[in-house]
Amino acid sequence: MSSKSRANKPLYKLAFSPNNTFLEAIITEATESLNLEGYVVYPNASALETSFTTNNYLAGIQFDDSLKNITDYPRNFVFSLRFPSELRTATRALVWTWLTSKLFPIIDIAGPRNPDAYDGGLPVGYLREVFLPVQQALSMAYLKLAGNKETLPYVEMQRYPYPKYISDPLIEALETILSLIVVLSFIYPCTSITKVNIILVVYLHSEIFNQYALVTSLCH
Repeated sequence: MSSKSRANKPLYKLAFSPNNTFLEAIITEATESLNLEGYVVYPNASALETSFTTNNYLAGIQFDDSLKNITDYPRNFVFSLRFPSELRTATRALVWTWLTSKLFPIIDIAGPRNPDAYDGGLPVGYLREVFLPVQQALSMAYLKLAGNKETLPYVEMQRYPYPKYISDPLIEALETILSLIVVLSFIYPCTSITKVNIILVVYLHSEIFNQYALVTSLCH
């Protein structure tokens, strides 16, 4: 998605597809639990994805198009969430994305990622980007309606506990620049050795030439 995901204020609405009474009931329940302004429905997944190029919805919920004609709540509740490619809550000028192609951080440091952030910080903020709240609201809405439940257990989230670790910025810095230090340490010895070799080659060449000149003069 374009930079409008950060520049423009998002519409506090959900968009979903396809159009179906049972799916709409789930979206209605999720919208109310999230205190959103409403929802927009699209006939199929293609129309939903196209709408995100011009509308900055809070999130898109894409159900399989085969669910368009269902007459009851599906037994397997499967959906895909559509969010802008750029993170809306990023505060830096650098555009941050979801980094879904990476399994580990670009720079691996000791300890938890962003230890001072209660939700793991950026990137990637699945909580502050409302990915997890939308996912939880949809799941709870489905359980409530499909299971005919008035109340559901309260779910509280927290960061996964991290074992004890040693925080030493010096070690982390050395891990980053150690290879450069090793390379730089060989530059002066290499230049000195090269200079000595050049002098030695010139000297030997001169000696050989003198010896050749001497032999040649003796022969004549």
